[in-house]
Amino acid sequence: MQVRFISAGFGATVPSLNFGLNIVNGVYLLLREAPGSKPFVMGFSNGPGVGSGNSAMAFSHVETAWVDISPGNNPWLCSRQSLLGKTVEVCFSRALVVGGKVDLTLKVFGRNGEQVGFVSRTNVQSSGFQFSSTRFRGKLVSMAGKVQPFPARGCFK
Repeated sequence: MQVRFISAGFGATVPSLNFGLNIVNGVYLLLREAPGSKPFVMGFSNGPGVGSGNSAMAFSHVETAWVDISPGNNPWLCSRQSLLGKTVEVCFSRALVVGGKVDLTLKVFGRNGEQVGFVSRTNVQSSGFQFSSTRFRGKLVSMAGKVQPFPARGCFK
């Protein structure tokens, strides 16, 4: 199984105070069975807000390469039903100018705010632009009308 992230945000953050002003942001999470297969796309977007939940320094746009994820180690990724409607937090660490590598973290939270899933990868090849680390949080919704959904058999066997 492979995962890819595409994000864009506009706002400001003060890392030392863990405080941000968010104008707008959006994140796409793409999952696919294997290279060449059509992805299932989920995403979220948020409008204006103040606080520490969503932040980008000025403007950020990050597109990661496809990253291999083991479904055996991450069974919560195996079905859309386990992700849709859940609150997720996506973080990209490191500055990025045109291209380079970022460290990424995906956290999935359950109904009561408990963390129910976690993926972290370092040195992920990426393109885009960001001044510093960015963090986005929102509720996942399906974008399935635009792409082929996961096979009905559930986790890729």
